[in-house]
Amino acid sequence: MKRVTGFILVICMLLTSGFVSAADTKLTSGTQKYNTSSGSSSLKSLMAVQEHNQLFICVTGKELTGTYSLYIDTNNKEKTGTAAAGWAKADSVDYKITDDILYGFNKGKWQPVKSQDGFKLVRKDAVLEVSLDMKVLGLTESQAVKIGFYDGKNGLIPSAGKEMMTVDKAAPVISTPSIKIDGENSVSEWKSLKIAEGQDKIKELYAYKDTGKLYIMVLGEALKEANNNIYLNTDNNASTGYKNWGQYGENGAGADFLIESDDTGAWKLFQYVGPDWNWAEVKAPVEAVIKEKDGVQCLELSTDINSMKDIKKNIYISMGLNNDTGFAPKIWAELPYAKVIDLNGYGIKTDGKINDWTEVDSITAADKTALTLMAAQDSRKLYTVVKGRSMNTRNEYILDVKKGGFLYGIYSGVDYIVKDGYVYPLNGNNLIDASRKSAVYMDYQDDAVKMQLKLSQIGNPAKGSIYIAYKGKNILKLPQNGSKLKVTSVWKTAGEKDTFYPAEDYASNANPYKGWLPWASHDSVKEPLAQEVKMAYFDIKWSELEPTEGKYDFTAVEEKYHFKYWREKGVRLNLRFVMDDPSDNPNHMDIPKWLYDKLVKENYNGGKGGKWYNSPAIGAGFAPDYNSPLLLAAHEKAIKALAKRYDNPGIISFIQIGSLGHWAEFHNWPEDISGKFPDLSISDKYVGHYLDNFKKVKLGMRKPYPIASKNKLGLFNDVFGMADTTAQFLDWAQNGWDEIGEYVDAASGYSSPEEARKASAMSDFWKNNYSGGEFANGNVRLYIDDTTIMDTLRQVRESHTSWLGPCSPADLLKSDKDAYLYQCNIDALTNIIGYNFVLEAVTHNGKAKTGNNLSVKMKWNNKGVAPFYYNWPLELSLADSKGKIAAKTITSADITKWLPGETVTTQSISIPKNLKKGEYTLCVAILDPQTGKPGIKLGIEGIRSDGRYTLNKITAGD
Repeated sequence: MKRVTGFILVICMLLTSGFVSAADTKLTSGTQKYNTSSGSSSLKSLMAVQEHNQLFICVTGKELTGTYSLYIDTNNKEKTGTAAAGWAKADSVDYKITDDILYGFNKGKWQPVKSQDGFKLVRKDAVLEVSLDMKVLGLTESQAVKIGFYDGKNGLIPSAGKEMMTVDKAAPVISTPSIKIDGENSVSEWKSLKIAEGQDKIKELYAYKDTGKLYIMVLGEALKEANNNIYLNTDNNASTGYKNWGQYGENGAGADFLIESDDTGAWKLFQYVGPDWNWAEVKAPVEAVIKEKDGVQCLELSTDINSMKDIKKNIYISMGLNNDTGFAPKIWAELPYAKVIDLNGYGIKTDGKINDWTEVDSITAADKTALTLMAAQDSRKLYTVVKGRSMNTRNEYILDVKKGGFLYGIYSGVDYIVKDGYVYPLNGNNLIDASRKSAVYMDYQDDAVKMQLKLSQIGNPAKGSIYIAYKGKNILKLPQNGSKLKVTSVWKTAGEKDTFYPAEDYASNANPYKGWLPWASHDSVKEPLAQEVKMAYFDIKWSELEPTEGKYDFTAVEEKYHFKYWREKGVRLNLRFVMDDPSDNPNHMDIPKWLYDKLVKENYNGGKGGKWYNSPAIGAGFAPDYNSPLLLAAHEKAIKALAKRYDNPGIISFIQIGSLGHWAEFHNWPEDISGKFPDLSISDKYVGHYLDNFKKVKLGMRKPYPIASKNKLGLFNDVFGMADTTAQFLDWAQNGWDEIGEYVDAASGYSSPEEARKASAMSDFWKNNYSGGEFANGNVRLYIDDTTIMDTLRQVRESHTSWLGPCSPADLLKSDKDAYLYQCNIDALTNIIGYNFVLEAVTHNGKAKTGNNLSVKMKWNNKGVAPFYYNWPLELSLADSKGKIAAKTITSADITKWLPGETVTTQSISIPKNLKKGEYTLCVAILDPQTGKPGIKLGIEGIRSDGRYTLNKITAGD
């Protein structure tokens, strides 16, 4: 296999940004060289459309005459297809076109389709055009299919790592319908015009358009209510317009127009102005009629298409009822917005010309960003950077470091492979030795991935003997021709005087007060977790805490939530106190029965003690009247009892101030069903109960309130993972809660909503207290797969997140088929979430005089995104030749001040007068006050059996 060499100069400022730390070296020149290899795609676009029973595909670019593969997935079933490398979730491809021949995947291999009738292809230098009858793809009628194109080099459309492109099924072959807006649900009018199934109170959605009008029919319930919304994506661009909840995706949310019902029953057309919920009314007639028959309402509606500006041929729609009581299409489905049926065709001809494709909106542009591999080494490490666009965690490095080696895919002479955050030696052709793997450093950014490893991990090769190749997203290659890049760029480095540089350990570590929180009630003995955890979550219901007034059943609570098991595992618990936990049982409540009876008897302000609710949007339960003086008094007693028992960071990691609202999340949404959430002056009293009684355990809230800002509380985001809701969470922290106005009352002490919002801003809250949360929608897999992990990493960085749960990777059980499918991505999260302390340099003169103190200068690097929030002591100690600790000192270092980045601290260790003369090993540890033993795993090598870390030698004497 041919090897290539290239060079590039990079300014030192770039070099020192993360992948050459002071722990490694001191640079001896202002610039450093990298060996480089680059490649880019000559593709332009992929277009496709279905008409009648034909699928039309068009690829544009340059030099389309080489080897290529056009992949087609007709049914999204893994059993009938095979995987197409490069794209996410492309495991069921059943047809491909290669060398102008149509192949089908049959009996475990690709075979030419016997009859190529119905398959036509025209290929020119800049255009490849294909038409396929449904029958040649084994289909009897048009249906949605997925496609992807690979040019045989580094060109893929859609881009590598994305999902394959979906091509909607063809419009039905029917006569032009004649629709009358009368609410009658005429079968003859709407036959074959159904575009989506609904959810909850919406049953079915129908839509059709001609050259002048848009027609919509909806079947369901509650269609006559105000604030029902029909969203229209008219520019075919999901990145523009309003993002309505539950309808995300590449062909999803992005409403340019809205049709909304008002209190009078009228429907009006609006155009999106932005930001947030900001619409401008369009003066256009909207005809709508709603009738009900056999308990099912029928909404028929039409509006003038020509009153909407800059619309494309195709329109995509979704609908949501007021208070999220119904949706169409179903939320969080593969069909976020449904395509309106249009019987007017495109007139596509398979002739190698693209002028008839101008109105087709199923188009994906090629990524023209060059992909570049950069590599260099110094005396201790190999450094690599891969620059590109939309990078992800699927990166593989092929290393040839000595004579011999093995075959690995298309490469020969391979000694080591780096993948999924580990370096593996090969012990045969295409045989990875997983038993000898060791972690490497990985830094994943959207535009670059950095990898570094210690040369000792690959046998300490001689300078100039490393050859490297890169494979990204399972298909992208550098060098592009399948050769290897020789690493000849060697950086000269020098160490500081009297300084020891600990070897970094790149393995991800589970550590106290960070990471993933399973449900504490989960039986982890019967169903072991796939991930190691150091925290767990329990949301204690008032009804289980105090079943009898004044008697707190901590024994039952601690048995239910497995306190003994978690304590033995060194796991601390997050606590949230809950008064209202919606469920599917309309007769249940989460306050004690005795308290409910008292509230009903009190009947504060005629409210009967609270409000029973039952809504498909949230579930059912009882929301107590939080304004009740009786409830406030009982709550204060309960919190005092909880604090007396649990105000101990050795047991409880953090308090998530709850109490109020559904799931104790500080909201009663929808308030017209559940009752109004209390005003500031009342909610502050509940928060005050926590502040008055919990003095040791850190407290946090769901939203930034003035009382949270004033008392430097933490915050938690219970819809983490969704880009828009996390952006909202961060905006609240930066600028204050934007919905606080409706809860500002005279007794709150704020004269205006603006004053209260300003007082609630707490942009740097994470520097003093935790940033936590849990993944949204009860499904962690949505946010840790290869298509979403990069944005999840971004959200962790921007939120300075320390922990997530209970919806988190802790949901994965060892018995799950996909228990470790996401491990590389979970490791990437573990390495940055919370704190990650790396001791990079230790400086001292190496000689300790008995009876005196030895000064030790340390450079720490917190490679996480947040500090450590409890002031655990930093210990320096000396171990004798047998490993026994002969001297130790608790330093004055305050580790809560170690924000992300470097911290230099000079501490001292006391050398006892009676210490025997001789050589000792300096050790370091961060102690757990609960046990007095080392409690935090550091990101360095040298851990002892007692949890301390060995550094370098010290000679003690007179």
